[in-house]
Amino acid sequence: MPALVSAQPTPALNDSLEKLLAHTGQDTSRVRLYASWMAANMFTDPKATVELGLKALHLADSLRWQPGQLKVRRTIARAYWKSGDFTQALKYDMEVLRTLEAGRDPRALADQLRRVGQDHLDGGNTAEARRYLGRSLEYFRQHGDRYEVANVLGLFAYLHEIGGDHVASAKTTHEALTIYEALGNDQGVAMCTGNLARIYAALGRTDEALVFYQRALRNDHARTAADSVNLATTLSELGDLYLGLGRMDEAQAQFTRALAIGSAIHDNAQMAMANRGFGTIALMRKDYAKGLRFLRAAVVQFRESGFMRIDQARTIADMGYCLAHLGQLDSAQLNFDRVRTIAVEMHSPVALAEHYRAMEFLDSLRGDWEGAYRNGIRFHVLQDSIAGSASSEKVVRAQLHYEEEKRDLVERAAQEKRDIRQRTIRNSIAAVLAGALIFLVVVYRQRGRIKKEHARSEELLLNILPEEVAEELKAKGAAEATYIEQVTVLFTDFKGFTAMSEVVTPRQLVHDLHECFSAFDRICEKHNIEKIKTIGDAYMAAGGLPTPNATHAVDAINAVLEMRDFIAEGKARKVAAGLAYFEIRIGIHTGPVVAGIVGVKKFQYDIWGDTVNTASRMESSGEVGQVNISGATYALVKDAVVSSQLSVVSVGAGSRTTDNQQLTTKKAFTFTPRGKVQAKGKGEMEMYFVHRNPGGN
Repeated sequence: MPALVSAQPTPALNDSLEKLLAHTGQDTSRVRLYASWMAANMFTDPKATVELGLKALHLADSLRWQPGQLKVRRTIARAYWKSGDFTQALKYDMEVLRTLEAGRDPRALADQLRRVGQDHLDGGNTAEARRYLGRSLEYFRQHGDRYEVANVLGLFAYLHEIGGDHVASAKTTHEALTIYEALGNDQGVAMCTGNLARIYAALGRTDEALVFYQRALRNDHARTAADSVNLATTLSELGDLYLGLGRMDEAQAQFTRALAIGSAIHDNAQMAMANRGFGTIALMRKDYAKGLRFLRAAVVQFRESGFMRIDQARTIADMGYCLAHLGQLDSAQLNFDRVRTIAVEMHSPVALAEHYRAMEFLDSLRGDWEGAYRNGIRFHVLQDSIAGSASSEKVVRAQLHYEEEKRDLVERAAQEKRDIRQRTIRNSIAAVLAGALIFLVVVYRQRGRIKKEHARSEELLLNILPEEVAEELKAKGAAEATYIEQVTVLFTDFKGFTAMSEVVTPRQLVHDLHECFSAFDRICEKHNIEKIKTIGDAYMAAGGLPTPNATHAVDAINAVLEMRDFIAEGKARKVAAGLAYFEIRIGIHTGPVVAGIVGVKKFQYDIWGDTVNTASRMESSGEVGQVNISGATYALVKDAVVSSQLSVVSVGAGSRTTDNQQLTTKKAFTFTPRGKVQAKGKGEMEMYFVHRNPGGN
């Protein structure tokens, strides 16, 4: 196993620069000299580049020389970016962007938009990264700049990858690869093939991953520092793939080569990836103390580089595994918590899934089987949501189709306006006036149609999706699946629905079902409950989403009690008229879910997880006319109270005093314990029937 190596910075100013500065005046020539040295050294010595850049910027500002100001600010930004300080990089890149937005150089503006997008991306702000990169890509596509299109596509591919959408990442990378191949750009080809290898490895397509890794190694000739970075990255990722196949000796050979390259070019990120690989090998060989040494070194190097925070999260997780095996469970917990922090900051479901898997392992070591089970469910649910995210672009296109229709209507209105203008030239004053009138009518009608179409699309979208999800979709162009810690799910089902369908006409059956479900919709809206879907004669809804709240369990019970009463009143009317009637069973359970959008046709907002299955079992294990709740829901609502004000009148010495208001409280619900009841697929579970409390405490 190789020794640990750290990067060593180069001297801040070499002798040749000092000599040149001694013979250069305080003018634009000195700024150019500063800028040339900065460009040559910013990747090997970013700290010295920033120090020198601030001097150059002060001089350029004092000279009011805008080309020098822009060039120096860009270079300072890249030096900060190289050192991993994305906040400072964004500060200087935004200063450049504001200047360019006021100018007349769209090509430079598009390039700067790409830089700002990359700052946001590496800093973890994926929404802003998507916005700026999208503007940049649009310009480069319109102007046929294929090389820059490929560069921006590479950033979009990484954006998809950290979001867990490996299918979209592969598609985007293939598009970039095609461009680089057509341009004969070997460095771009090597980078894309290495990225595709990593993506296919993540998708479990090992054979294809190996083919792309070998292709990447053939294309990467290490002519420049950038090529060396790509080569070292490819070697480390190939080592990771070999580790997954259990070929540890081959993996170690790749990590050794990667470490040698990273050390030669003083690249902390490349050394970190190699040291992480050595640590993982030691972990797999159960040499936890040695693994911990390499992994700690890798975390420091990742932090110094500022890059690859997802890889840093994985390294911290492996440190946690080593600590746990060494019996240091509290320290392991701290590491796993750090993984969660990075996941939240990077908006990365991949890192969050790593956290849940690690916590499942740690809870098992502690003997906390309930916690292990809960985190295991979270891990598998999140993995399922990641695997199902590939269709998100199609979903967005379907949901925002009305925007395209609106643009078409505007274009048609504009064309009619042009036609009317042409006719007015050929006709008399009277014809002009008539044409103008027609134009106004047409534009008015077109505007009315646009407004009506927009309102109709908005209404349809809000009927399909919760308002918060719809707004996120319109603002960001995507709506991510969300893990929600605590949600109350309710299921209703009609008893004897099949038998009833045999004694009434289909038209009457659908009418009665529509009447019931429409009432349920109104009740859910009244109690802040989100309807999820209907399945035949079953109705599913949930409280506490898409925005979590503290009253979801009480809200859900109030809603289902009102639903039960509605059905009971309908039954009484039907019995009196001698007609067939509905009877209802209702079940409720509280727990975690993943919520999001599924499908590309007839898409819907849906929820997944064991909580949903358990709520369904509460319904099927209940009784007609009763609301059956789980022990988890009971624990949340057993002490719920309602408050009211009573008027208290004091009478004394023959005279009456002014009314006083007295606040009283009483328990909101009463419960009938059912003990442990067998639930299909769940075993025995604690269940309770819940009722309104008509009395006091």
